[in-house]
Amino acid sequence: MGKTTLRMIRLTFGLALLVDLATASAQATSADCRWTDTWAPLGGGWSRYTNERFGTIAEVPRHLFELGDPPPANGDGGTLKAKDGAELLVFASYGLSVAMDTGDEDEKPLDSERERSRRVTYKAKNKNWMVSSGTEGANIFYEKVIEGCGAAHTFSIVYPASKKAFYDPIVTRVSRSLSCQNHPVQSNPFGLKSCPRQ
Repeated sequence: MGKTTLRMIRLTFGLALLVDLATASAQATSADCRWTDTWAPLGGGWSRYTNERFGTIAEVPRHLFELGDPPPANGDGGTLKAKDGAELLVFASYGLSVAMDTGDEDEKPLDSERERSRRVTYKAKNKNWMVSSGTEGANIFYEKVIEGCGAAHTFSIVYPASKKAFYDPIVTRVSRSLSCQNHPVQSNPFGLKSCPRQ
């Protein structure tokens, strides 16, 4: 087999793979084929959030936080908002996370304007988790990232500094509950849900 024939076979295979991925992606975003997150009531206004795509689990005070924007079609998590302006995010992603990075975080360039406005006052990490907190203007932020089940799982919250005493026990509970479970799509690196063809 000549080099030209081999290149044509590779090109044909690559194009077929791209078409298949595009078709699967379109199917995965149809209304009846979106990722489905679950909320199991725990009592006292709290619910256990479970993300279908990544298996992320966290206990969330649903009596204080409502779903903000519609969940993203890619199924990576969600954003919840409180009436006082606090914002709580639970999400996950594939790939290496900051918890696995062995470099010094302070030497890295900050990725966004929001991160540049943050003043980190506490940080800690281990081989499979990382925590940072501090101030962001008149707010306090807290972020925890854990690794497991083939992904990095994040809990992040920003809340008014004037309500620190109120939010501290909430942050503690959500942070301690952050975990993951094995999930049926764990081996799917493209995050595409398998849906029946239409």
